[in-house]
Amino acid sequence: MAETSATGITEISARTFTMEVSAEHVDKMLKRGTFRDFSVNCDEGPRLGGEDSAPPPLAYMGMALGFCLLTQVARYSAALKVPVDHAAVQVTGTYHVEGSVLQETVQASCEGFHQRLTITSPAPSIDVAKLIRIAEAGCFVNAALTKPTPVTTEVTLNGAPFAYQ
Repeated sequence: MAETSATGITEISARTFTMEVSAEHVDKMLKRGTFRDFSVNCDEGPRLGGEDSAPPPLAYMGMALGFCLLTQVARYSAALKVPVDHAAVQVTGTYHVEGSVLQETVQASCEGFHQRLTITSPAPSIDVAKLIRIAEAGCFVNAALTKPTPVTTEVTLNGAPFAYQ
């Protein structure tokens, strides 16, 4: 039986869980996302009608990829007994859009991500290489981006279910 804990994560089984976050429009291009008692703002630059008051959505996507990799490096370094004195990652994403909004042919794509992982460790390089391979394999964001992942959208309009397709 699934139980939601104080962490905001619903455990479905010992190896499967769900996590729910929410986001809402605040003003212009400003959005606010929440998870449990935490909230973050998201905005766009003036080019897209925002005020550049917070990172844009795609910056959060890159940070999520970097944060997840660093989480797995920390988690698995302890499990593998591979000491890591410091770890940092720089993520670069390349995006593309084509088509027309007015003709309903607009199509966004992500051409890829590049991660530059910097690790300081006294461990032998063979052990650090194993740690990195396992950390990448255990990263949920990496998996969502590199393996086909379904995304579904359910819409409510004026309080009623709305079929937009």
